[in-house]
Amino acid sequence: MLKIKLFIVTACLGAFSACAGDADIQLPLLDQVSFVHGTVTSRMILFLACSWAAQ
Repeated sequence: MLKIKLFIVTACLGAFSACAGDADIQLPLLDQVSFVHGTVTSRMILFLACSWAAQ
């Protein structure tokens, strides 16, 4: 019974420390990201999304 309680406490404490805040997330620059083996750049996706949303 003690092992189960210890496991539950450890799992709960580990779950709280595993959550990342906004400051922990580091995004790459748009120029450094591409998709489909470099055929589609992140700037193209951003442009298409903005064009589609404007309609």
